[in-house]
Amino acid sequence: MNIFIQPTDVLMFRDGKPFSAGDDHLARSIVFPPPPTTFYGALRSKILSEVFPEYKTYGAFREGQKIPKQAELVVNEIGTPDKATGSLRISSFLLGKKNKDGIEPYFPMPKDMAKVKGQEKTKLQLLAPLRGLPATSNAPAGFIPLWCRTENALERVDGFLNLQQMQHYLYGETHNQNWDKLFEGETIKSLYMKEVRTGIGKGRESRTVSEGALYSVEYFRLADGIGFLLAIDGTQLLPKEGKQLLRLGGDWRSAYYEKVADFILETNRIKEKIESTRRFKVILTTPAIFKNGWLPSWVDVKTMEGERTGLKFKIVSAAVGKPVGIGGFNLVERKPKTMKKAVPAGSVFFFELVKGDAEELFSTFYRQSISDENAEAGLGLILIGGWNYV
Repeated sequence: MNIFIQPTDVLMFRDGKPFSAGDDHLARSIVFPPPPTTFYGALRSKILSEVFPEYKTYGAFREGQKIPKQAELVVNEIGTPDKATGSLRISSFLLGKKNKDGIEPYFPMPKDMAKVKGQEKTKLQLLAPLRGLPATSNAPAGFIPLWCRTENALERVDGFLNLQQMQHYLYGETHNQNWDKLFEGETIKSLYMKEVRTGIGKGRESRTVSEGALYSVEYFRLADGIGFLLAIDGTQLLPKEGKQLLRLGGDWRSAYYEKVADFILETNRIKEKIESTRRFKVILTTPAIFKNGWLPSWVDVKTMEGERTGLKFKIVSAAVGKPVGIGGFNLVERKPKTMKKAVPAGSVFFFELVKGDAEELFSTFYRQSISDENAEAGLGLILIGGWNYV
């Protein structure tokens, strides 16, 4: 099932730093968009509240007490307080924009895209491994730096790609004549903005203003039509008809979701390119937590070689961004979850295919999770593209 979530007002997605009025005057927000784990928790709560609308029964489930027989269905989908996973899975998570033709998905800007330094509007450049680099580096053996044939200084580019732009990116069309027009990445301000609200703390018993408890909180206000596009699997209990209310993020801000159609990316040309070049790249559309830091656990750190379901491949380069924190709040234990570092969305890994074909590759990886943790919650979701040496 594919759903589109839109807020009814501002949303708050806090970072993992402790905050209380008077100690720190500003509660900051995390990187936007937030990780899909936030939405996974909201959907689990939605399923639970639909089956057990009474607070006492809801609380009994949370505390692990004896509950009605229909709870077995809930446990199968969302797990239990001790085993927090069931069949429910997030298999796609993107920003989206609602228009007359449906929902237009927005993909995080790949980290192998760059722009000419100091210029706001410029033709974007696609980086790729350089064969025969006339220099040495401290990178792992066989690891090739990324390169771009331009004399201009480059810098990273932020933003998002729409469906057409991502399609051409996955084709690896570095010599397309309309490259600059295709890649006019959405600016941050056109999708959302931060809004700071100020308040003052009150005593729990007296309900009067507390001295020195002035504080401010950062919220996100999404532009008209902007929301979150998710693909949900493994649930029969999540309501599908009409607009459904959802509590989302900090402060239990309200949002609603409705069922929509899925987006379609054409893959035949990508498969043909991979078959002819024996090269593919993996693009993270959501953050991923790896046991080996920046590298997936199924890639050997020393040899840079990997194997999965009969496929063999070797990583030759990567464009990885700064790590982002993935945390959350444990409603059962009423305390923050352990913050973990994750490879950010948009990071790209360049591979050479040693054994296997493009069909096997897509059936194993395409729109799947490669995260070592919280895969069911939508971390580590990927797309596959083609590439060539510069």
